[in-house]
Amino acid sequence: DALPIYVREGAIVPKIPDDVMTLVPPAEVKDSKVKALDDRRVYEIYPGTLRGITDFEGRTVTPGVDGKSLTIGGKAARVTLRWRFGGPESVTANGQRVEVQRGADGAGWVEFAHGESSRVTWWRRGG
Repeated sequence: DALPIYVREGAIVPKIPDDVMTLVPPAEVKDSKVKALDDRRVYEIYPGTLRGITDFEGRTVTPGVDGKSLTIGGKAARVTLRWRFGGPESVTANGQRVEVQRGADGAGWVEFAHGESSRVTWWRRGG
């Protein structure tokens, strides 16, 4: 039931939300029970020195030199950042504090509205 994913240290992996069932535009889906791709995007952050990416829609995710920030540029979206190393204690997106959510495994994530440019910073105990 689970497919392993192997990633490089410091990877930022772009994903679509778990509940999306098709990449067909919502207007073309005839069955209302089928969840189509909407404006939500997910980026999973893995431990290590972060590496920048360009996602499938041309959105850029660029790490800061401090290793505790990201700049996201491109098309507006509802963004979820998931840290795969436990996650931060505190996060700000565009200068506004964002509540850190926690999963059963202790991993943290945040959600925020991304315009054409967003700056996200975080703080963790111990660095």
